[in-house]
Amino acid sequence: MLFIFKHSIKALLLLWLAGLVYFNLLVPQEAHDKTSKTDAIVVLTGSKQRIAIGINLLQEGLAPRLLISGVRPGVKLDSILKRNGIQNLPTNISQAIELDHQAYDTFTNGIQTQQWVKSHNINSIRLVTANYHMPRSLLVFSRYMPQLQVIAHPVTYDLDWQDWRHMLAHASMFVKEYMKYTVVFFMRFGSKK
Repeated sequence: MLFIFKHSIKALLLLWLAGLVYFNLLVPQEAHDKTSKTDAIVVLTGSKQRIAIGINLLQEGLAPRLLISGVRPGVKLDSILKRNGIQNLPTNISQAIELDHQAYDTFTNGIQTQQWVKSHNINSIRLVTANYHMPRSLLVFSRYMPQLQVIAHPVTYDLDWQDWRHMLAHASMFVKEYMKYTVVFFMRFGSKK
């Protein structure tokens, strides 16, 4: 009995490690399509640079509107722009930005974005989020909006290979994201009707 238990644990560990390697392969390091226009840009709040990149894409004309999903209640666009070092944004650009104050996690990002794209008759978006968050975000968005065309626009971050605390924190975050992805993966494909 102990023999079977030990081998089962080893098999599960190997399966978990294989999944982690697979997840690492799913994490994009850059946007594969940087020029196609979409009906909108959707930025999921979280780590730095996402909002600035989304607004830059809007200014480049890659979409006529932008949704920032997951903004804390009460936070205004002016405050967001100031926090991201964005000044003198043209009026036509600032008027094209909408804030979602309802979402508080990736699932509610998907729900709120679903409502937004439906109300604006949007068929395609450019999704901006951290590269490690992109696989899970794409799964959630495909669950709520299977017909929506999504171009992934991942945001990557420079790692400080000299700082072991930074690397440990990054590794911990990556493993947590892998575990969340695994849960969403089985929810997504385990609940097909």
